[in-house]
Amino acid sequence: MLFYFGWSRQAALTEYIGFPQAEWDTGTSGFLLDSVSAIFFPIVVGLLVLIGWRLVDPAVRRWYRATEPERLTSSWKRGIGLSTRALLLLSWLVVPAIAWLITHSAVDPGWWQLAEPASLAAGVLLAAYGVVLARHAETGSGPTWWSSPTWLLITGLTVALLFWTVHEFAVIEGHGEAAQFIQRFKDQPGITLYSHDDLRMVAPGIRVTRYASPGAYEFRYQGLHLFARSGGRLLLLPDGWTFDQPYVFVIREDDQVRIEYSR
Repeated sequence: MLFYFGWSRQAALTEYIGFPQAEWDTGTSGFLLDSVSAIFFPIVVGLLVLIGWRLVDPAVRRWYRATEPERLTSSWKRGIGLSTRALLLLSWLVVPAIAWLITHSAVDPGWWQLAEPASLAAGVLLAAYGVVLARHAETGSGPTWWSSPTWLLITGLTVALLFWTVHEFAVIEGHGEAAQFIQRFKDQPGITLYSHDDLRMVAPGIRVTRYASPGAYEFRYQGLHLFARSGGRLLLLPDGWTFDQPYVFVIREDDQVRIEYSR
């Protein structure tokens, strides 16, 4: 699972920059390390939600029993009590609808890819909690199906939705890191590449010099910056990299080329 989340983050990062993830060979350890940032925030949020639920659960149970319609004399209070119970049981539909409205009106619609699974998971959990509250208010105990196949189905659905949520968060993390890298990629070590053969490297910002005098290396390429070194290969970005022209060059380190680093 950690391997998958790390791979998802790296794949999103390399897609943003403009080359396939397979060119960046970080190995299993690299995927596992990348998964830390992808799962850390969701785990913290999940633990905070769990702690908050444990703190408010007794008060919610007392309120639920106190607002039972048959105990209320005022019609408007009974209406509020019934509406609250209905909304809680329909959370699996209400919460995603609210999340869709917020992401498409108040924030970037692109956040819907994360809000969709997260809101569905929250809605399913709230609806299940509503059933628990109703059963507890009626009998003083949890629902009889809590250890039945129904519980297993709810658990499986929730786990799947949470897995989907963490995957989408990993993708957003990857895109975010790529955007930050692009903002400062010209601060990365500069690369001057000498080659025996003409590498036909044509991209905005690359300067090519061909030496007339004899020597081991006939061509010089400047205006390159290092993205990563992986498996004996250099992943290079030109000075003129843009999102519309995402050139990335993969150069194998061998006797045919010479690399100079500069700052």
